[in-house]
Amino acid sequence: MKTRALPTVLALITGLALASIGPQQAQSNQPSNPAAAAPTPAPAAKAAANSAASAAGQDDPKTRHRKWRYQPQTKTVQITGEVVDSWCYASQVMGPGRGERHKACGLACAHGGVTIGLVDDQGTLYICAKHKAYTGCKELLTPYMAKRVKVSGWLAQKGGCNVLKIASVEEVKSTAPTAAAASSPEPTSKAVDKPPVARK
Repeated sequence: MKTRALPTVLALITGLALASIGPQQAQSNQPSNPAAAAPTPAPAAKAAANSAASAAGQDDPKTRHRKWRYQPQTKTVQITGEVVDSWCYASQVMGPGRGERHKACGLACAHGGVTIGLVDDQGTLYICAKHKAYTGCKELLTPYMAKRVKVSGWLAQKGGCNVLKIASVEEVKSTAPTAAAASSPEPTSKAVDKPPVARK
């Protein structure tokens, strides 16, 4: 039974291979490497073909790669602010989304995959997207959740987003008011007690 199935499988694979290369190439008797069949043109003929292509509006092969190079739209920065989970801070679904009161939620969100952010003293949120090569900032910034840090790196801004690639981070020990204190100020005056109401 296995020997009968083998020719069927081979025919199926051959049919798929022919379908993937297209009918024109499957029917042609030309070699698969056209460079091997065609004679190599002289250097002068190559230069004339390149200049004709450039005159026709095509790219010069020597500079063609430059067309696809993009200039980075980043600048080096040093930003001081508080480490937050970006969703809770931006959406305010869990209150202000920052400070010591929100630390446990911020850590849970960060470990669950929510992007970590950095909020500066003006309230601007920076998305901490990258650290080294293809790694994000989760391992780098989770120990600093709800703490003030100073990060050095690169800032890219596009479409209203502030995105950071962080090179280094250090905790900032300062006497600046924390976000928790700023978000829940102490009352300045005591409430006036009302006399008890008599019940009937």
